[in-house]
Amino acid sequence: MRVTTGLKWGLVVGAVVGVLQGIVSYLEYLETGEALLRFIYQEMIRQGTPPEVATRALEISRFFIGPGAVISSIIGNVITYLIIGIIMAAVWEKLRTSWLVKGLIFSVALLAITVIPALVSPPPPGYPRSPIQYTALHIAISFAGPLLLAAFLNKTAQKEVTS
Repeated sequence: MRVTTGLKWGLVVGAVVGVLQGIVSYLEYLETGEALLRFIYQEMIRQGTPPEVATRALEISRFFIGPGAVISSIIGNVITYLIIGIIMAAVWEKLRTSWLVKGLIFSVALLAITVIPALVSPPPPGYPRSPIQYTALHIAISFAGPLLLAAFLNKTAQKEVTS
């Protein structure tokens, strides 16, 4: 399989996953945003920031955090899935398993890469926790992404064989 095929489908899947993750992140921000901003304010004051500067920083943050979560999610996932698409395309023929197993391998690897750091480095004391449904949605979308990419690559590989 050509690497450009992995790039193309990585871009598509990355955009789809990025939009989905961004929507979940935005909804999460709507629910936990005020607690997060309070935490940030308290930390800024604790570290010696003058209250008027901390208040102004929060006003700016309040405006940018929600949309920033969506934009950064899209950009981050496009980059991630471009890389996954290249790797998946490069090893497609070498992995002599079904497309589903290939997708599962990459799904488990991606989850390990994203979940292990959160377990090793917990948030600071007092940091507002996200409701479990958002965490579950993020995990489910992250797990489904490589499976979707593998399905698209499989369809492309089948077309290349019949051509």
